[in-house]
Amino acid sequence: MKTKKILFLLLTVALFAGFTSCGDDDEQSVDNAKEITGSYEGSFTIPSIENPFPGEIDVTRLSNEKVNVTVKEVPVLKIPVNCPCTVIKDSKSGKYLLEGKLEMTQPKAITLNLSGSVDSTKTLILNMAGTIDGSQLAVSFEGVRK
Repeated sequence: MKTKKILFLLLTVALFAGFTSCGDDDEQSVDNAKEITGSYEGSFTIPSIENPFPGEIDVTRLSNEKVNVTVKEVPVLKIPVNCPCTVIKDSKSGKYLLEGKLEMTQPKAITLNLSGSVDSTKTLILNMAGTIDGSQLAVSFEGVRK
């Protein structure tokens, strides 16, 4: 009888041990860049100019946490701008945050800092601030993914 109880106890322990599972220890990388990739149509605003300019920005994926922001033509500059940016997801707001810096010498000496966000409605808000040939420039963009 004692042997049956021990055997039953061992069988019960083995049965429950078979139903437990190991945790998934593999880190799964999140592709933040994929979530915001696309073309955004909207308008550029320059503080010293009253009316906004219509425009488009393309965001292309470079890696899980890097994108390239392409402004086909920045108002006033009349040249295209391509800037690699890092992308992180803000855990509090749920927004994807972009940040990058561009330095060019041709056709003009340009230093631009880009910062912005994409929210759950796929609205891109991007601020560009810096210098062009020594003059200060501030441009903002707000647009929706097509």
